[in-house]
Amino acid sequence: MLNGKTLMLLLGGVVLSGCGPEPSDPQGNNPAELKQEQAIQKENSAQAGDDTVQKRQAEAAQQAAKKAAEYKAKAEAKALADAKAGSLATAEAPQHEMRTRASASKAFAAQGGNVMGTARYEHYDENPIKQVSQAPLATFSLDVDTGSYANVRRFLNQGQLPPPEAVRVEEMLNYFPAPQPVADKQDNTKPIAACIPMPFAVKYELAPSPWNAQRTLLKVDVQARDMQTRDLPPANLVFLIDTSGSMQPAERLPLIRSALKLLVNDLRAQDNITIVTYAGGTHVALASTAGNNTTAIKAAIDNLDAYGSTGGEAGLRLAYEQAEKGFIKGGVNRILLTTDGDFNLGITDPKDIEALVKKEREKGITLSTL
Repeated sequence: MLNGKTLMLLLGGVVLSGCGPEPSDPQGNNPAELKQEQAIQKENSAQAGDDTVQKRQAEAAQQAAKKAAEYKAKAEAKALADAKAGSLATAEAPQHEMRTRASASKAFAAQGGNVMGTARYEHYDENPIKQVSQAPLATFSLDVDTGSYANVRRFLNQGQLPPPEAVRVEEMLNYFPAPQPVADKQDNTKPIAACIPMPFAVKYELAPSPWNAQRTLLKVDVQARDMQTRDLPPANLVFLIDTSGSMQPAERLPLIRSALKLLVNDLRAQDNITIVTYAGGTHVALASTAGNNTTAIKAAIDNLDAYGSTGGEAGLRLAYEQAEKGFIKGGVNRILLTTDGDFNLGITDPKDIEALVKKEREKGITLSTL
């Protein structure tokens, strides 16, 4: 049993070990004050962190606003430049062209001559100038003719300006062959070999714009590989020639005679040529003849004369009959119609003529008109 003294000693030990005052900080700081100071520091750190986040958010907002302003300024500048370029392209170029055409028309009217005769030219609207930023894709045909240059040259040789509708810039450009042949990939100085499957070559040229010193024009030449005459398939050619009275002027039947004589020089023994004429009636001026028989061909050409009306339907049907007689399988079977106007005897509706041409084309006989 514990006596009273022992119990008192135990209680005193408990008081001394667990119920006494808190120990002091080794540096002499009060623990309560230390906790309060730590709490204040924590609160200050949290507030500082919030300030940093807010500051970063503000900086990010400023950067975004700055970028938006720069983008808007660039967009406005681009729109202004496009508008200015568009106005220059659509205003300056057509004005220059209109001035040229107007002066040509006045000069042509003042001449009082009629080199054109009864010839009429279809009116074509000028292709509008487009901005590549708005229309980056352009499609175009590769079957442009070259006849406008020779026609314009004819007017000029006779001392007169051509009518504006007769001047077709694309045909005048295509009249002249590209100076650079289709070249081999390995050596651009040597013509391409026939065995290499490269269909065409492209050449670019830059030049200052004649109507705006701040603009540059780009000319693109697409040149196909030339085929040698000896490599062409045999040809069965039927010339259907209008010999009506309206073909008498020098730029009609006499011009056709000269052109045919030039063609004769390129014909080969395996080629056949037939000449059919039509006016008030039809006539086979030259039956199918080998291309190397130049004497007979030129004699038939010299005998062509113009008189009478224009019975084109009968002449066209006779030409197809002759083409079928001389048909060359695997060769070129073509009728070349030369005339100065519409048919006025027989079929005169262009749609009926078109139907006839389509029907014969299915047989392998094609038609070209001059």
